Amino acid sequence: MCYAAIEYCEELGDQIEKLMSWQKESEAVKQEPFPIESAIERLRQEVQDLRSDQRRENGNFRVPKCNVKLPKLELSSFGGDRTKWIEFWDSLDSSVHTNGSLTNVYKFNYLKGKVFGQSREANSGLALTNENYILAVYILKERYGNVQQTVKTHYDKIM
Repeated sequence: MCYAAIEYCEELGDQIEKLMSWQKESEAVKQEPFPIESAIERLRQEVQDLRSDQRRENGNFRVPKCNVKLPKLELSSFGGDRTKWIEFWDSLDSSVHTNGSLTNVYKFNYLKGKVFGQSREANSGLALTNENYILAVYILKERYGNVQQTVKTHYDKIM
């Protein structure tokens, strides 16, 4: 079982506990309490079972590998076409920008490797540093992320 499943079960248990505390605090509810104490106990037991299935290796839990094999993710490139910006940014944002394990320098490297043409020129004067990554994203969003301008561009292409 994946580590993500354990986290999900723990989150579910936390949410159920919050619901119980809200129910107890609410004076508006005058009926019998919901039978969720047993659900919480079942979830705790499932999490405990999942943890006991993991084997200790070098003093740390070894997280079992998931059986799902995903293909290597290939990010799209962006050359300055406003109609392609949302697709490009959503792809980069979900796989690179919000990735907490990457430093801004790595993120900037990915960004520089995936832009060309006008969009590359927009950030051509920026050195590869942590601070400049934030500035580069800001510049690109200001230039290409204007929704009204994108709608106008689509409209112009249709006409």
